[in-house]
Amino acid sequence: LLEFTFVTKENNVLLAKRFYMNSDGALTSGATVYISDNMAESNWNTIIAALGKNAYDIVGIANLWAYGAPSDLLKVAGTSGVSEGLLTGYVSSKSFYENFPLVSNQQSYHAMVSPGAGDDDVPMTILDVVPLKWVGSGSSQVYNYQALNNGNPNKNIYILWDRSSNTGILALMKHNENLVNEFTAQTGITVVSGGLSEIKYALWLFNKMKTDPGSLITLDKLASINKADFDYLWGTAMIDPTDP
Repeated sequence: LLEFTFVTKENNVLLAKRFYMNSDGALTSGATVYISDNMAESNWNTIIAALGKNAYDIVGIANLWAYGAPSDLLKVAGTSGVSEGLLTGYVSSKSFYENFPLVSNQQSYHAMVSPGAGDDDVPMTILDVVPLKWVGSGSSQVYNYQALNNGNPNKNIYILWDRSSNTGILALMKHNENLVNEFTAQTGITVVSGGLSEIKYALWLFNKMKTDPGSLITLDKLASINKADFDYLWGTAMIDPTDP
């Protein structure tokens, strides 16, 4: 059974409808549901029934699209889902990318993340750093993505490394951990994970990102690093291509 959902937008109205195709090629469809963020909370169970287990992500991504979210943010949302970490991680990765662009083929981005905050996929898309991808040549190859199992999930490290000069820039960024409290104080809405309130929270964060992106994150450290620093930080992500 193949299923897919179409979303339409006309003015401020978002509608979604799920379609099914069986092995014989017969096409059927479910109910059309209203999924704009101003829907009544009482309609949420109806939406779940109509759109299935992916209802939250469908509604969240559709509303971000309706609010004008850029394509790279929507691309990440398609794999990571819609969460606070999606927005804060996007601001972190995008700000590093824009402030420290690669200017030669001897430079590369590297990211260290701690799973758990919903932002782990963001640098993969924005900075093109992915697990098991490495850069460099000879005995100087290194992976450019690390997921740490003992770090703070609200903190990420971004590095621009220059292999020709053996120097780099390191930024340690932290998500603003008070955002959900600010949202509740401002709106009176208590955020419940996986529900309409979390979608409203994500849209509030998106609007905040457009007007004041710096309020979503804190730059804990910005420093120049040398080869010894890089090797120490990267540790087991170093590769010896001659080692079988």
